[in-house]
Amino acid sequence: MSKLVFYGVVILIILNLSMFFIILVNKVKNNRKIDIFNKKKASYLNMIDQTIKGEGDGITRPVNSTELEALKEALLYSFDYYGQTYYDALKTICREAGIVKEEIKGLSNPQVLRRATAAYSLGVMRAEESLQFLLKIKSQDPVLLQTVHRAVLQIGGKKYIDFVLSSTDISETQQKIRVMELFTEVEGDIFEEMLLYLEGDDLFKKALALEVLGRRKESRVKPYIISNLSSIHKELRISALKAANSFRCCECDDSQFPLEQLTVDESWEVRSFCAKLLSYSENASDKVLKALTILLKDPNWNVRFNASESLFLLGERGIEVLAESLNSEDRFAREKAYDVLHREWTLFDLEK
Repeated sequence: MSKLVFYGVVILIILNLSMFFIILVNKVKNNRKIDIFNKKKASYLNMIDQTIKGEGDGITRPVNSTELEALKEALLYSFDYYGQTYYDALKTICREAGIVKEEIKGLSNPQVLRRATAAYSLGVMRAEESLQFLLKIKSQDPVLLQTVHRAVLQIGGKKYIDFVLSSTDISETQQKIRVMELFTEVEGDIFEEMLLYLEGDDLFKKALALEVLGRRKESRVKPYIISNLSSIHKELRISALKAANSFRCCECDDSQFPLEQLTVDESWEVRSFCAKLLSYSENASDKVLKALTILLKDPNWNVRFNASESLFLLGERGIEVLAESLNSEDRFAREKAYDVLHREWTLFDLEK
């Protein structure tokens, strides 16, 4: 019986050692492949740099799939690195190397991931010949759809904004976020396109336009921000505040800015974004401090948090309000003021 146990242990040790060496050998092989790939990619990057600047002997044509992949990665990197000035030269290399043709073929691959990577590559390469194929792709997969939409906008530009919206339900939060990200990245001036939504009747498109233009720091949207702060629709008030926050500025002393109205708004989201916006006030006026003092007593935790953070960020006058709130009759205000001040006391070791 003891011999069987001994032999069993020996067999297990041999098996474990065998597995270890197999894994080790595979790791060495993989590391070697990665090293070869990276060296080839670096070589192509050097050739690309020389070619687009009219130097060197051109690009060595890939002889296998590994080299083709290395060239593709090098080209995708180059589009971002060199920018629009060299787009045409880089696109010529992509076409001559057969990469554009290969990626268009990838759009019909049965695997979603391959179709998504093909769409991504074609978008980066601004391959106009792929646009007709990209526009035909229909999918419920959010990753593929996002990648296709990005590629369409990268290639076709702002004239395809309506196409993206027509195949997206922006009343659903996650889809709205994805579209907002895409429209923020669109090259060129899109104010006129967004203006159609700002002045239209579609609530969701109007809200989207406010936030997109805010993210793009488009100053022409500011009058629309102010007007929508008083909208009867909660969604528009929230989007207007988000847009204002994107500018990182607060015009709350402006006679048109409805600060008192926002401070007591029925929606906690509106009050919360208002509290956050006030942190950008340049002079910490009495009007701003009064509004934040009210918001510090809000029953909603998010509102109190943003109000206390804004008071702290406003500097000495805001901190004075926080300190005074430690003796407030309102429990919410006392607790939140203490939380912020205690954090700073601990950070700077001021309690001792």
